[in-house]
Amino acid sequence: MFFHSASAIIMAYAFHCLEGLPIDDAISSQYGGHFQFLTIHGLLLAWITMVSGSILDLFPSVPFLKGAKRLFSMLSMPLSITISSIYWTLMAVFPALLLPPTNVPPLDASPAGHEEVPLLRIPLSIDLGLHAVPAIVLLVDFFAFETKYSRKAVMVESWILAGIYASFYASWAEFCATHNDGIYPYPFLTVSPLWGRVLIYIGATTISLSSFRFLNYLHS
Repeated sequence: MFFHSASAIIMAYAFHCLEGLPIDDAISSQYGGHFQFLTIHGLLLAWITMVSGSILDLFPSVPFLKGAKRLFSMLSMPLSITISSIYWTLMAVFPALLLPPTNVPPLDASPAGHEEVPLLRIPLSIDLGLHAVPAIVLLVDFFAFETKYSRKAVMVESWILAGIYASFYASWAEFCATHNDGIYPYPFLTVSPLWGRVLIYIGATTISLSSFRFLNYLHS
């Protein structure tokens, strides 16, 4: 119970720490606020999974709780892994595709304007809480406290769940953009045409399904 409860508290605290940051002011003024971001969706689903785990620790004999927790885990674990893998890869190589500019030119910017525009970043401790902790705790939970999923769950149920959620998030992101002057939650979506965004949504869903299948295969 300690693991599940502590994990939920850490993730909730990371989200709470966004309040008051410059990036929070910028995001909160937009339609959809923080819930435009797939990161926050993944954080919320991971939090629900951990809370479900805590309740299940208290009432282990209730079948409904076990089924609900495994369903949330089936969605949240591959989603969080997809978010972490994409986020940290882009942060290492092309952070401007993830982070908005501060809209303030660097103090040493040259008249030619060749200096990089500073990006609106968040403290590393909060960054890890949002973009690393969910994937880590869900992996630990799966391999330490859960049994592997059935072939039916991997080949049928996970595809249905991922398809429904991907369609929902893609529709939500597109809808929010119509209320935010065509600005999407992530710059790489903003600079992409419709067909490019569709490919991104499909690609992210494919990564999620592949990671789930691979992790379930590794589970003893």
